[in-house]
Order: sequence, then C-alpha cells, then structure tokens
Amino acid sequence: AALGAKNIFNKGAALIGGELNANVPVEIFYDGTQFHVIGNGTSSPRSGSFTATLTGCTTTPTFTVTYTVVGDMVTLCVPSGVTGTSNATGKTLTGAPAALFPAMVKTGSCGSVDNGGAQAAGAVILKTDGVIELYPTWATGNWTNSGTFSVTAFQLAYTLP
Repeated sequence: AALGAKNIFNKGAALIGGELNANVPVEIFYDGTQFHVIGNGTSSPRSGSFTATLTGCTTTPTFTVTYTVVGDMVTLCVPSGVTGTSNATGKTLTGAPAALFPAMVKTGSCGSVDNGGAQAAGAVILKTDGVIELYPTWATGNWTNSGTFSVTAFQLAYTLP
C-alpha cells in the first residue's frame, strides 16, 4: 500500500534544503507518521540563508543571515548593518529554522554602538531555541532604550544536537 506524501525530518526538525544530495545514499526510517534521517554517506557542506528579525526597535528591520553546515558543525554569518532606533533595552535576532538550533548556548563577540556613542566590544548569545541575544558590552548589560544602535557583522560556529 502507498503511504502518500510524508515529511522527512533530521534531528527532530523538518529538512530545510541541502541535506540530501543526488546519488548519495541516506539511511532513513519511518515511524508511522514521518521519515527520519538516521545517517548518510557524506558530510558535504551545504549553505543557505534565512531572514532574521531584529526586536527592540521602533521598526522591525529584517536581515539576511547566511549559514554553512558541514556534518554537525554550523557557521552563522550575521551581516554588517544590523542597526535601528531603539525603543527597548533588550535586542534579539529571531527567525532561525529549527534545524539550525544549537545543542548548547553559544557566545560570541561583535562591535556595538549604543545611542550614537563610541564603538564597544559587544556580546552575542545564541540560545538553544535559535534566538540570538545582542548586548552592547561583554558585561551583557542593557541597551539604552532611545537613540540609534548598531552591531557589526559577526559569525558564530557551533555544533547541532
């Protein structure tokens, strides 16, 4: 009997593209509802992008975040120009697909400018739900809730669950 169209998942998340390659065998199993990738014969790099939304602004700017995945290692590249007019003390980038959520919280650094001031060494924290928290300093303090702010381009490399 035919199963009809079924979803394919990898590590609990729907495939986002590039996980399966022509002429490369992949081992899957069917759980009665959907298929799950349980192994493949390659660790060929794949890349893509997603639209991230910046919170804590008077507008809701979006940015294209690119990524590369090799095996279970992910590198996210957040572009320069993450900027806005502040209306809150907290800033986040959201929108990462579930298949890119990290196994553990990952921290990194970036340049930041708060309320038109001097550039400082800012902090970024990628949480296991894919949300990237942005901070104006390594002390992870709050942003000024008025005026302009910006964050320089940064990369985060981490392992998938």
